[in-house]
This record gives sequence, structure tokens and C-alpha cells, in this order.
Amino acid sequence: MTTGQKIAALRRERGMTQGALAEALSVTRQAVSKWEADAALPETGKLLPLARLLGCTADYLLGSSEAEAGAPQGAPNTAAQSSEPKGAQGREPHVAPQGSEPQGTQGHESYAVAQSSEPNAAAQGEPQEPTREKPAHDEPAQEKTAHEDPAQGRAPFIPYWGLPRRYVWASDFEYKSKRTLFGLPLVHINGRWGGTAKGVVAVGFKARGVVSVGFLSMGVFSAGCLSLGAVSLGALALGVLTLGAVSVGLLLALGAVAAGFVAYGAAAFGGFAAGAFACARYVAVGDHACALIPIAKSFAWGGAVHDFYFLFTAGMPGLQVGYFEGGAFVEGGAALQEACAQYVPAWLQWLAEAFCRLRLY
Repeated sequence: MTTGQKIAALRRERGMTQGALAEALSVTRQAVSKWEADAALPETGKLLPLARLLGCTADYLLGSSEAEAGAPQGAPNTAAQSSEPKGAQGREPHVAPQGSEPQGTQGHESYAVAQSSEPNAAAQGEPQEPTREKPAHDEPAQEKTAHEDPAQGRAPFIPYWGLPRRYVWASDFEYKSKRTLFGLPLVHINGRWGGTAKGVVAVGFKARGVVSVGFLSMGVFSAGCLSLGAVSLGALALGVLTLGAVSVGLLLALGAVAAGFVAYGAAAFGGFAAGAFACARYVAVGDHACALIPIAKSFAWGGAVHDFYFLFTAGMPGLQVGYFEGGAFVEGGAALQEACAQYVPAWLQWLAEAFCRLRLY
């Protein structure tokens, strides 16, 4: 039997498909198909894992006969037949060395006489030369635990940073549900470094789906280091509603650095902005504020009518907003409303009033 025939036979004995074997070895199904068709040989790094999965040794897979050491139990011993040359007439048969235990003794080697390849050898009275057959107990069977058996539907574990095998999950783990929606699997999880996951729920290095989680993530609901989505969460978040260290949102952006129509952050930029440093088209509220209607604690500039400030006065129940004119502070509630009515579109008046009532300090 060829190497490919051995792989195919042992795979079928264990009830495995080409796809299951390929998944356990982190190769494509086409690669397994080429092995079994003898169009290619397994790579050196895949040979030992392949032998373990098939319950044999690498020598058996690559050997020219089935009688090599490590042949699985039940495999036909074709090599023993006709492998020994026919003995010369009158030649004494090979005698086992003295001190050897008789056949059948537990823990010791047994001897089997190989049959001659010629059917009339025994009739001619020619002596048969016995050959030593390596007993099965000489090589202990390799134990297959649950995490090494692909038939149980789990990817194999691999050692990592010296941790025991049972504590480390394989980096090439991938799961794809059989159920689909609009041609996409309901759940697709790809643990390979640089791998892509596509599904209704997608988890992977690169993830695309309705709900996606990954280093690079894109979806309706998206979370990741670099995230793009209608609702986006990430170190760098882009979308309609966003939250992140650096956040850019079409409608709402929240983050250390936030840019959006409505923005809130340490540094905020947008149509309406609030933060330590706020710069906006209409209303900005912060320690430093720049807008047509700026409201600041320390420094305000860019006001179309006035630069408004928070006023801290002892005995006052809350902060008062006003502006300075001729060195005196003037209560600016009426002026603030007038500025909003003059410079903010009517359909955004409600949002301008909400920002004008905002008290950050």
C-alpha cells in the first residue's frame, strides 16, 4: 500500500472525513485529498500529528510495506509473506537463541513462522525460515485524550510558554455554525492569527458581521481595537454612535478625543461639544471653549455676541452664566437665549438649550 492508501484507510477506520482530518491538522481539505491521491506527501511538521491522529507511527505511513514497526492492529501483514527467500533444500531452519522464553509467555517476544509466497513450497518439503514478528506490547499504544481526538469536535491543544497542554487552547481554533442567514453562518469564530471571521455573529482577528468582535472589526454593532460600525466601541472607533479612546461619530462621539455632531471628551470637536477643551460650530462648553456661543470656565473665544463664562460666587446655589462688559460681570441668561435664537437653526434649538444648561464646573 502507498502512503496515500494508508492515510485513507486509517481515516475511514476512525470514521473521520477529509474535512475533519484537515481541521485537526490545520490544513485544507484539498491538501488531505492530495495526500490520499499520492499527489503529495505530508509536510514534515504535519507528519507526527497525522500519525498520532491515525493511531500509527510516521515510519508506518512512509514505509514501503505494512509490516514495519508501528503498523496498527488489524492491518494485514503482507510484507511477512514472500519477504524471506526460499531456503535451500536441506538447510536447517533458524533456531531461536538459548534462554528465550517459549511463545505466549507474557512480557517476552514471540516468534511466528512466515508462510512461503509459493503455494507448493510446503509440498516440496523445503524448510521454512521463521521470522521474528515484533509483538504489539513492545511499543505501547499512544494514548489519545479528549483534546487530541478530532472526532469529539474539539480542536487540539498546543503547549504555549511552558504551560500544560490542558490550559492552553489552540491558536488555530475555528468554529462555524451550520445554520445560515442570508448566506452567512449564524456564528463564526476564527482564532487564527490574521484570520477572518464572517457571520451574523463574528469573532476573529478580522471580523465582519451584524455583531462583530475583533482586532479589526466591522459591523452594525462592532467592538475592537480598530472598530467601524453603526454602534462602534474600540480604541479607534468610527461610526454613527461611537465610544473609544479616539472616537469619530456621525451623530454622537464619546472618548478621550471625540469628534462628531455631538461630542463629549477631554478634547471634543463637533457641532455641539463639551469637554476640557471644546471646539464647536454652535455651542461649546468646557474649561476652554471656542464656538459661536462659547461657555467656559477659564477661557472662551470666538463668540458671535459674547464670550460667556461660569461665575463662581459665594452663597449662590449654583453657577451663574454671564459675560464681562466694561470690567464688570453681567448676568447673561437673556443674552445666551438671544444668541441661541440668532445663530442656531430652529430644529436644533432644543439641543442648544440643553448645552446652555450644562454645568461641567
